[in-house]
Amino acid sequence: HPVNQLERILVSLRGVRNAPRIARFVADLVEDGTTDVTLLHVLSEGEEREDVQHNVLDAVGQMMTEEGLDAGLVRMRIEVADNPGTAIIDAARGYDAVVIGETEPSVADVMFGSVPEQIAHEASIPVMVVRRRDGDA
Repeated sequence: HPVNQLERILVSLRGVRNAPRIARFVADLVEDGTTDVTLLHVLSEGEEREDVQHNVLDAVGQMMTEEGLDAGLVRMRIEVADNPGTAIIDAARGYDAVVIGETEPSVADVMFGSVPEQIAHEASIPVMVVRRRDGDA
């Protein structure tokens, strides 16, 4: 049993913008000993849980299985929080790594740092940021 084996992976999803790249990355990252790939979305104001479940989590879960990931490994989780970064860091306890998609920077991100930067800085486990490609829809 390798020391650095990724048994439990938390995949934080903001939406589906970078989802195909994230799905490919996670499917490639999963090893024989991986037991759990949890897709996490932190609800923003105005988002409906059912819409997020169908349009984000179910859709990305399907993309991952199409990339070869065993559907039995995929779990889904929706959190409600004022601070998405803190919610993701708290959710990451008990996982071996976090995968997060790069986000489009906002003015607040430029001034205070982005959620992926906050997670990478504060999490006690490896954080992998899947970069966007120019032109990603």
